Amino acid sequence: MAIREAIEVFDNSHKDSGAEEENLEEGPDILHISVGSPLPSILLSQAEQLHTNDSAFSGFRKKAIVALRNIIANNDEPANKRVYPPVNEDLLITPFQYIKVNYESVINWKVTTDILRTNPHFHGRPRYDYVLLHAAADTFIFAQLLYIFGIIHNQSTYKMALVLPMDIPIAQSQNINRKSDQDLRLKRIQARPRSGAVVIDLDSIVRGALLVKAYGAQYDDEYIAVDAIDADMWWRMKTIKLARSKVNFN
Repeated sequence: MAIREAIEVFDNSHKDSGAEEENLEEGPDILHISVGSPLPSILLSQAEQLHTNDSAFSGFRKKAIVALRNIIANNDEPANKRVYPPVNEDLLITPFQYIKVNYESVINWKVTTDILRTNPHFHGRPRYDYVLLHAAADTFIFAQLLYIFGIIHNQSTYKMALVLPMDIPIAQSQNINRKSDQDLRLKRIQARPRSGAVVIDLDSIVRGALLVKAYGAQYDDEYIAVDAIDADMWWRMKTIKLARSKVNFN
């Protein structure tokens, strides 16, 4: 029942983009990721200070700068033209509460759109959606979006996000729900502690995902990845390689 209700909520969220789409940053071409619902620009250090009670933001400024340096190192620009920010730099960012992810369905190759949010007061309740990430090489993980932002450096804006990876391996010998998971063909995953949140390039997001809290789980940070939301997710879950150990994002 919980999974069925979660699927209905997931479907409804795709039907109502709300006023946020009015502020969507999108050009004439279809972008993989578009951001919307911008908040006032602040410094990285200010964002960290505003969330001092949330361990996910511990070291946020440094995490963001390190992630930005990695993005610059992997772009197509000639090496001698890359400008890296110092690790202790305090750059200006614009937070966003809404993203639109366009992706090709692996079933029919048509462009499909997911509407995802990081909003503490979406219709009166917190809303922090989940995504499927291309984490490294041919490895994928699930993660929860915590904070979306654009960071300005060298006259360019880089779209990034603070996410909570769901890549803690669950030892089968310790999984008290192992038999029921196998019988029902469920994919159980476990979140890192919030202090283990990382900053990623928004372009590493493949699509939105639906995760539900695992009822009767041994730990309260266990989730079930729902593959029945659509044919695309069902097929991806059959074919992609999910990380079996904690991913190194540095």
